[in-house]
Amino acid sequence: FSIVIGNPPYINTKSGIQSEFKEYYKGEYNSALGQFDLFSLFIEQSLRHTKILSFIVPKPVINNENYEVVRKQLLKIGLQSIVTGSHIFENAGVESCIFITNPSAETTRVEHFNMLSGFKYLFSVNPQNFNGLPFTIINSLLSPEEYPIIHLTKTDAKELGSIISILRGVESGKND
Repeated sequence: FSIVIGNPPYINTKSGIQSEFKEYYKGEYNSALGQFDLFSLFIEQSLRHTKILSFIVPKPVINNENYEVVRKQLLKIGLQSIVTGSHIFENAGVESCIFITNPSAETTRVEHFNMLSGFKYLFSVNPQNFNGLPFTIINSLLSPEEYPIIHLTKTDAKELGSIISILRGVESGKND
């Protein structure tokens, strides 16, 4: 295919997929890790057939650790544009993002969409900046000027785990 454009199904494996299908997907797709969603498999399958791809998917694809493999695949091809937004679909509660891959992309254009105000250009950034963030997160809130600061903290820092043992993180909503 020259290009694939789509809106794949959003079905989380935690509640919407039978266990035998989960096992099959885990054997066929690198992105079938943790609590994956079918949309990530559609991205991976599409990238096997084209390098120019545009999908509208749930926003967690850019910042949830379960989708790190997918983000690395997108960045490897070349991430031309990311648009984040809310209320893109009238009755949907999930925040969405639209991405476009293109092998000739040298920068990633980051925008935000709101149904009331429309598109707002935020910035363009070198996609290599995302590779230095934990889980290869595509952070749509960090400006290009802030990435060097984040990278500096990684070069001269000690990881907290090398100083102290952390057994549990913060648990909000627990009263005991």
